[in-house]
Amino acid sequence: MKKLIYLFCSIIFTTLACSAADNARLLLKDAAAKLRSAKSIAATCRISAQGSASNASLTMSGNRFVIKSPDLEVWFDGKNQWTYSPRTGEVNLTEPTPEELGQVNPLSVMDYFSSDYTASMLPATKGNKNIRLTAKSVKSDISTADISLNATTLAPVQVNLRLKSAETVSIAITSLKYGAALPANVFTYHRNLHPDAEIIDLR
Repeated sequence: MKKLIYLFCSIIFTTLACSAADNARLLLKDAAAKLRSAKSIAATCRISAQGSASNASLTMSGNRFVIKSPDLEVWFDGKNQWTYSPRTGEVNLTEPTPEELGQVNPLSVMDYFSSDYTASMLPATKGNKNIRLTAKSVKSDISTADISLNATTLAPVQVNLRLKSAETVSIAITSLKYGAALPANVFTYHRNLHPDAEIIDLR
């Protein structure tokens, strides 16, 4: 479930800002511009995979974000990433590569998918517009990502992933809100959050 929560972050904010007739690649670029212009974004999701389900929340501002779920917590300040695992009681500190951010960072994924995935429009369904991202490489962790968006607000409402392992992951986005600017320290891990956790520097 830990890896699946990482993966959901890679496509959860693929919102579109143009009509369904427009090129899907351009829609992704418009979505990235919309996200970057937001002072902050908060979302909650329900992730179902392998017969289990988990709730997760995400707060984002620019290229910084915080993810929280029962299985892990992640902070990314634009350079460093801290990942806390309640199971191990450890915090891993890393400097993620662009590809790793493509699986975790809800902003950088736009650019990552634009070069490594093919975007195409799917037939519209009642109340929703739909897009598919298809990996160009068979080595990609996510083979396809089908995204459903509210036809009126263009907010994501459902994401279905197919992994290279043939596993599927379903993500229901239960809320998405735009908010005020947040201080930088929100996206930095502070030892007092988990005072007994060991910090392992893997940079």
